[in-house]
Amino acid sequence: MGTMTFARAGDEAAAHRILDTFTEAGGTFIDTADMYDRGGSEEVLGRRLKGRNRDDLVIATKVWGPLDGGRPSGKYRRGVTDAPADSRAARNRANRGDDWRRRDNEETWQVVDAVLAVAEEAGRTPAQVALRRLLGRPGVTAPIIGARTIEQLTDGLDAVGRELTADRTARPDAASARPLPYPYDVLERLSDRDR
Repeated sequence: MGTMTFARAGDEAAAHRILDTFTEAGGTFIDTADMYDRGGSEEVLGRRLKGRNRDDLVIATKVWGPLDGGRPSGKYRRGVTDAPADSRAARNRANRGDDWRRRDNEETWQVVDAVLAVAEEAGRTPAQVALRRLLGRPGVTAPIIGARTIEQLTDGLDAVGRELTADRTARPDAASARPLPYPYDVLERLSDRDR
C-alpha cells in the first residue's frame, strides 16, 4: 500500500483508518518515501505503527506510478480539457509544472478508453481493471494501491482474486503497447526468429 497521500489530506485519523483497513484485509507491504510531503507521510505512518509489532509489516520504498495520475481509475474521461481543481494533476501543476498537458494525448486516451470499456463489460470499476491487469503482467509482483480514502482502498482490494478473461486483459494491453526503442526492437526480432 502506498502512503504518499497520508500527510497531504491533513486528516491523520483518516490515514490511520486506511492503514488499519489495509492490514485487517491481510496487507503487509507498505511503501513510503521521505519525499512524500517532505517526510510527513513517514511521520504519520510512524505514529500509527508505534507500539505495533514491526515484524508484521514490510516497509520499503521504490518508484511506482499510481495508476498514471488517476487516468485508468475512471476519474478522467476523453474530452476533459483540464484537470479538476481538487485532483492530483492540478496540485502537481501548481507545484511542478503541467503534468496534465504532458499526458493529454491520444496514446493515453486509447488506454483509458480500453480500461473503461472492459470495466463496463465486466461489471468492475476502472481502477479494479487497471490493477487486475497489472497483477497479471510479467515482472509485476504486487501493484501498490495508493489510496487517499477507505473507498479507494477497498475498491483496489476488491481487484484481488477477480480474474479478467484473456480478451479483456488483451484490450488494454494492446492499447498501451508501444514500439520498443533501439536496441530492444532488434533483440526482440532476433528472439522471435530463434523461437
